[in-house]
Amino acid sequence: MIIVPTNKTLLEEMRELLRRQGCAYATENTYLDWVRRFVKFSNVQSRIEMLENAEQKS
Repeated sequence: MIIVPTNKTLLEEMRELLRRQGCAYATENTYLDWVRRFVKFSNVQSRIEMLENAEQKS
């Protein structure tokens, strides 16, 4: 399954989703920080690259 990227960044989309779900502000920031660190660690250049890597592993 390939998800078509929007004009928003991954973190912007995550923030909107977390707010719709009613997560606390601190929780939102913690999750977003974890994702930032994970993306940096895995050296992912784009959302499409991340999705392709996930499909190859499943």
